[in-house]
Amino acid sequence: VFTVFCAADVFGSKWNLSVEAPSRPRYDTLVGLIESAFEYEVDKWRPKGRKHVEEFKVSYLALMEKEKGRGNRWVYYSGRRVNDELLLEIEDGAQIHVHQLGVADSCSAVPPPRNTVIWRLVDTYGFKGQDAQLIPMLFFKFDTLGTSSITRETLSQAFTSPDPKLISRVFSTADPHSLGYITFGTWLELGASRPKIIYALHDAWSREQSDSAGRAPLPRHRQKTVKKADAPKRPPKRSRSGSVTRSHVRKGVVTEMP
Repeated sequence: VFTVFCAADVFGSKWNLSVEAPSRPRYDTLVGLIESAFEYEVDKWRPKGRKHVEEFKVSYLALMEKEKGRGNRWVYYSGRRVNDELLLEIEDGAQIHVHQLGVADSCSAVPPPRNTVIWRLVDTYGFKGQDAQLIPMLFFKFDTLGTSSITRETLSQAFTSPDPKLISRVFSTADPHSLGYITFGTWLELGASRPKIIYALHDAWSREQSDSAGRAPLPRHRQKTVKKADAPKRPPKRSRSGSVTRSHVRKGVVTEMP
């Protein structure tokens, strides 16, 4: 996964999102991923009462370069414009600034990057059919804190009886650099390269859900039905003479005399 940190002005403040791609992207591809990431976050964090938000559109991208300023602190500034040639030079984890159409850029400080969800990556990795729904769905099931990332803790909390070996297998494969979390992009990469691990998690989670549903108590309004075999048998009716009535003879009951 190739990651670029993207800062932009949204709702009057500076945001900084971690935008992922399966590999080093071309400029047009990167712009599409950035727009998809910010549209998701804008819809997620839209202020109450603000029904309509203009579509997030990129005007151009600029590489943020740093130099030492007052107090020996690094100061970032918008530098060279990003294009296909520059994308071949920048390192994984580079910081860029997103200039938008019709939006003035503020001078506020760039915050630390945070993870996000880029739905366009589902198509980029080529998931189809059931996998296109199952793999993203499991990511949100295990992202219990809503941080667009999965940690060992949140993955364990998703299970009543977590399997330590399976969880270690997940993180040793999807988090080789020991960052301590799995992003949406690295989760999709895991699903594309090692789908059996995703299926193992899904099977374990589904079994717990089924067992939990089987142990659930019955609703109070539902009453236990009595089977015919368990129902008490009524004694056969006898006539005044003491013999069993004809109706019981038809049912195979032996006639008894008093």
